[in-house]
Amino acid sequence: MKLFKKSLSALLVALFVIGLAGEMNAQDRRSIVKTYNKGLELKKSADYQQAISTFNQTMESAKELGEEGQDIVSRCEQQLADTYFKIAVSDYKTIQNKQSVENFDTAIASFEKALEVANEYGSSQIQDRAEQIIPQLFYNKGVYGFKTKSYDMALKALNKAIERNPNYSNAYYQIALVKKNREGVAQSEVISAFEKALSIAQKESNSSVINESNKQLGGIYLSKGHDLVEKQSKVDAGIKAYNKALEYTPEKPQLYFRLAEAHNKKQNWSQAAEYAQKGLDLETGGKTDKAKYYFSLGNAYKGMGQKEDACSAFSNAAYGSFKSPAEHEMEYQLKCESATN
Repeated sequence: MKLFKKSLSALLVALFVIGLAGEMNAQDRRSIVKTYNKGLELKKSADYQQAISTFNQTMESAKELGEEGQDIVSRCEQQLADTYFKIAVSDYKTIQNKQSVENFDTAIASFEKALEVANEYGSSQIQDRAEQIIPQLFYNKGVYGFKTKSYDMALKALNKAIERNPNYSNAYYQIALVKKNREGVAQSEVISAFEKALSIAQKESNSSVINESNKQLGGIYLSKGHDLVEKQSKVDAGIKAYNKALEYTPEKPQLYFRLAEAHNKKQNWSQAAEYAQKGLDLETGGKTDKAKYYFSLGNAYKGMGQKEDACSAFSNAAYGSFKSPAEHEMEYQLKCESATN
């Protein structure tokens, strides 16, 4: 009987202790929840650093509750990731108000931190958003560097953008622009950079970069061809460059005028006439704009011995800067009836 009473007393004491512990845990949980709510208020008022400190404090206290505090721990983790992301967004808005290297670097560092916290606590949504924004920030920093002619900084930032997103065709195109404008960069390197941008853009179906890269490459080869023909008298090499330009800008009228001129120099009259006519077909300007094509066409017909066609072409060429040379051809070289009457 005495043994029974002692056992009953021990059981009552144990139950009392358990009940007391449960009550204490409940009190602790209520206190922790209160601290958590304080963190939410701080976050709502944009006092982000204090909110982070409060959520960290809450999380550590919740861990001491064991299983009962696990839901609070999870909530704190998500709030921490979201708060760091809000800091990053705030820093991003600063860039929108004023672009500077310092502001770009601050925003990038903030998103890097948000990504780190999101990875640590398994916040996939914030992780995805940060991973998208970081390369964009590096790209925008590179564009800013290009505009301010800080080319070394621009290239470094743009290469960082590509490290984070290897298929970032806009970044590849901007790199090509930087190299084109930077002193000491070989033309072959510039061409290679635009070709890379074009290749990536085609994979991405980025029509804007595709169009701009084609224009740049066409323009480079057109300029290269003109330099070879007019300054170096390397007509064959110039024609080769012009033909390369055709691959990128087949609808550019100026290119056909240059090809017509080059083939006239080579006395390839029929090819010169063909290119001059193609340029005319593409040219949308008025008589003065079309004069140069007619002048090349007149020279081609003259070379082929087609006097009537040549006279007609030179007559249409007698506008603007081509007026005097066209009239000279009609009056003194071909002795066209329209010029002698």
